[in-house]
Amino acid sequence: MMRGSKGAVYEGNLLNCAAFQGSVEILRRLLEEKGWETNEDTGWLAGMGGSVVVLEYLNFMGYEFDEGACAGAAKGGHLEALRFLRGLDPPCPWDEESCTSAAKGGHLGVLRFLRAQDPPCPWDEKSCSIAACWGHLEVLEWLRAQEPPCPWDVDTCTWAAKQGHLEVLKWSRSQTPPCPWNKSTCSQAALGGQLEALQWLRAQDPPCPWEDHMTCIAAVCNGHLDVLEWLRDQNPPCLWIRRECGRMASECGHQHIVDWIDEREDESDDEEFIYSDMESSDSDVDVVTCEEAAMEGDLELLEWLRAQDPPCPWDHMTCAGAAEGGHLDVLRWVRAQDPPCPWDAETCLGAAYGGQLEILEWLRAQDPPCPWDKWTCASAALRGHLDILQWLRAQNPPCPWDADTCEGAAREGQLEVLKWARSEDPPCPWDESTCAGAAEEGRLDVLKWARSQDPPCPWTEQTCAYAAKGGHLEVLMWVRAQDPPCPWDEETCANAARAGHVEVLEWARDQNPPCPWNQRTCREAAYGGHLDVLEWVRAQNPPCPWNEDTCAYAARAGHLEILEWLRAQDPPCPWSAWTCREAANGGHLDILEWLRAQDPPRPWHRMGCEGAARNGQLEVLQWLWDQDPPCPWDGMLICAEAAWVGQLEALQWLRAQDPPCPWDGRVCTYSAQNGYLEVLEWARSQNPPCPWSRHHCREGAASHITPPDHIVEWIDQQEDESDCDSEYYDMMT
Repeated sequence: MMRGSKGAVYEGNLLNCAAFQGSVEILRRLLEEKGWETNEDTGWLAGMGGSVVVLEYLNFMGYEFDEGACAGAAKGGHLEALRFLRGLDPPCPWDEESCTSAAKGGHLGVLRFLRAQDPPCPWDEKSCSIAACWGHLEVLEWLRAQEPPCPWDVDTCTWAAKQGHLEVLKWSRSQTPPCPWNKSTCSQAALGGQLEALQWLRAQDPPCPWEDHMTCIAAVCNGHLDVLEWLRDQNPPCLWIRRECGRMASECGHQHIVDWIDEREDESDDEEFIYSDMESSDSDVDVVTCEEAAMEGDLELLEWLRAQDPPCPWDHMTCAGAAEGGHLDVLRWVRAQDPPCPWDAETCLGAAYGGQLEILEWLRAQDPPCPWDKWTCASAALRGHLDILQWLRAQNPPCPWDADTCEGAAREGQLEVLKWARSEDPPCPWDESTCAGAAEEGRLDVLKWARSQDPPCPWTEQTCAYAAKGGHLEVLMWVRAQDPPCPWDEETCANAARAGHVEVLEWARDQNPPCPWNQRTCREAAYGGHLDVLEWVRAQNPPCPWNEDTCAYAARAGHLEILEWLRAQDPPCPWSAWTCREAANGGHLDILEWLRAQDPPRPWHRMGCEGAARNGQLEVLQWLWDQDPPCPWDGMLICAEAAWVGQLEALQWLRAQDPPCPWDGRVCTYSAQNGYLEVLEWARSQNPPCPWSRHHCREGAASHITPPDHIVEWIDQQEDESDCDSEYYDMMT
């Protein structure tokens, strides 16, 4: 299949290019005249190219389509190609990757088609997390509005935080129940340099937890000094180990951070605090985890942690931490235990991310070898570790890779890595995310090279939208000056407005024809608090359209001056009951008071009370209840919302009213599931106690991300108390 001479054309690649480009004539010549063969990627690329004629020809030639073909068509947004593939006899198979690919591309029409089939195309948590990662809020809203909703997990908040999609993060946490988050949400926001997202996460009540000193380490890894300064400026400051931060900054080449750390010799170091009292029998090992000890290479501490009774728990992330830190002695020890510390592909990923070639060689030399996956290559490319990537691909069989490798290299400006990856035979695949990632980070040199290739790296409207989001006008001007120009849509103006890049908006609308916009432009400007943007877009002829969402988003973000300006226009910007709801969700009492003081007052929305309870906005909740007439609410749901996030003070206030706010078994189940023992104890201590299902409370506690054994033990001690299983199910139904 491969020509012998250096630089010769790889047959499978040329054939796949023809399938992607939609050239049936070239395909026919290669297959029928030259006798070349299709390969496993042909169907995927044909689907992503979207040519039904090509798909028909491949089917005629007996090509067996697999799940990749549907995923490719979904990724490219090609609904007709999907209809053709599923109309075959038998239909082309599909799996969760089809929904994930459609979500990544923001192709809501494709998603609707996929889920409207009988049976619907399967989906999983990745559909939500990928939509969040790429900032497709409208896709995420639709996914969660289905019956039943598409499942989600902590990755949704974590990816939104890492990529800086604050509006996605806020919406996800405003739902009922809110999308879960954990310590990795803060650390990933720090890793991505998303200071605004991190500030919002920690401003919540209760704040999103952070991974002790690992959040500072994450900021250091990618050179985000502004994030590190903010973390250490908090009260109390985010924990750090100065020597570890300094070592990491030096290894990653961030001299400006090394200098900043050296200037703070007089600041407290939390190393002593982190390691203090570890030898006492009742010490709390939650402060120092096995993962952290492994990442720091502290084998003595790790041995102590595991020698306790019971031993400090560990999981695959312990091996991953040791691998990323380059601590081979730790890895050898943890794997020599009986049973050995578990590992998975995260371990190889950590080694690749940290540039630890010796570790990778050892991991893969074990019997059986430590597993790896496509993210191993993607992590090496992201960090610019070309030697690691070359070694990974030289193995037999090579470590797998996909378009994420090229995207990571492009996003971080690792042009030499990208060039090498594409020079391989066959080349590392790429797709529209490569150009979009480069555009978002302002990597014009990467974009120029990617588009100069034959065939050029594909791009879509996302390239313009992401350039606008980053405020990279030079990039936007270049991509639109190409022949043909990079396509754009309403997302470009919306992204520029949200980030306050009025100069990008002015240029985009000055083109012939102007870049399209819609109501989202005003909505995003209001949400971002950019009055100058709003004034400019509404002063155009004709003015940029707006709707009720503009006021609602201003209220959600707490921008009273924006809201006042919107309503002072002639005619005023429209609004609805959702304006009050969003103000309550955000805890913005000043906005609520202003809204209700208007003539006529803005109407209530019952979900405002629920949002206030969920977010711990007790002052807002009390104010809503004290109004005449009070804001309507669903009592049982409000109590459940408060319990879900451990808002004991709000729950106590709700039950202290006359008459008490009603509750049901969800209060106990939610508090047990999310680790709020104090809420569960209080609810069951009331007279009469809050109804519960002991079985479901225990099941929820046991399935928690980090199982709260103390809650399970407490539930087991209540065996003599009444159990309201049947009553609970009646209420839930």
